[in-house]
Amino acid sequence: MAFSMSRLKKPIIFCCRPSIYASILLRRLLANDAVTVNAIVISTRFRRINSNLFYDSISVIRHSGWRYFFYLATITELHALVGGFFGLPSVKQLAKRYSVPVCATDDVNSLKGLNFIRSSMLPGQANLLLSAMFNQKISAKILQLPHLTSVNFHPGLLPKFRGVDPVLASLQHKELHCHVFLHQTSNAFDEGEVIASQRIDTDNHRSVFWHQYRLFDVGANMVSEWLKTVWAKDLPINVHPQLGEASYYTWPSKADVKSIGRLFDGRDLRTLLFDRQ
Repeated sequence: MAFSMSRLKKPIIFCCRPSIYASILLRRLLANDAVTVNAIVISTRFRRINSNLFYDSISVIRHSGWRYFFYLATITELHALVGGFFGLPSVKQLAKRYSVPVCATDDVNSLKGLNFIRSSMLPGQANLLLSAMFNQKISAKILQLPHLTSVNFHPGLLPKFRGVDPVLASLQHKELHCHVFLHQTSNAFDEGEVIASQRIDTDNHRSVFWHQYRLFDVGANMVSEWLKTVWAKDLPINVHPQLGEASYYTWPSKADVKSIGRLFDGRDLRTLLFDRQ
């Protein structure tokens, strides 16, 4: 039986820095019957391009402290090692399970990255590049590829909390809510027009991990719904500008981290290891 192009699953290229948060979103994408994940771009960059894990780790420890470094290591490296045994699989494990091609690079804009994205696109169709916690700026040469629309998943109120860790910044400023935004990708970090947003109430008794985990869970539902009701149906993408005063937060200082309290606690460890979503 012949199917029209509009009834085919819509192709997605997913870009992320692997973590348990990225796994939440990727798993929801893989379960969405309106789209298909054609490829995954994994950022191997920790902090700087053409650097290495050791020197980047020392840089983070000096600036943000040991607690923040161990928090990052827990949601990324520890989850990649043990998460899939009992709980939510890592990005690489999900890619292997679903036979999704992967490009691991510290520079998505290199010839290798550009060629991978080009080869992962379906010709003559609308392709979606979806990034989440992707710590690389996507260049104009990728954003302007024909038949490619690029959107970003941002766990923070825009434009008030742009930057590296908007959840931590929101809690540091004692916001009543934490937000997640889906917005168009532009040449600058976190500056594209808004497509959709959701929010959760903050809880002073819970950790940064708990807020971020809940945001990605709520945000994954938001993205899944948008994919089914708008993107998969080839409907126009309604956007609106980011409103309000813009602020960009770079890597948190030791004082910033100390002011938060808990980054992670025992209840979070159970979620990290055993929650299968």
